[in-house]
Amino acid sequence: MRAKQIISAKGFVWKATIGHSLFQIIGADFYANRSSRMRFSLWGLLPLVNASSPDIMRSK
Repeated sequence: MRAKQIISAKGFVWKATIGHSLFQIIGADFYANRSSRMRFSLWGLLPLVNASSPDIMRSK
């Protein structure tokens, strides 16, 4: 797994690449301006997770 995190006073972005070649998951988890979202996909093409809800925001 490779991950990168960017943090600012208003929020953060956490980007990750998990696995390699035939089974690679690429995604990000971000929070800014009291809004959050989680997006992950297989090979960056097939959506696996695309979520934004009060529960996701509370987990930050």
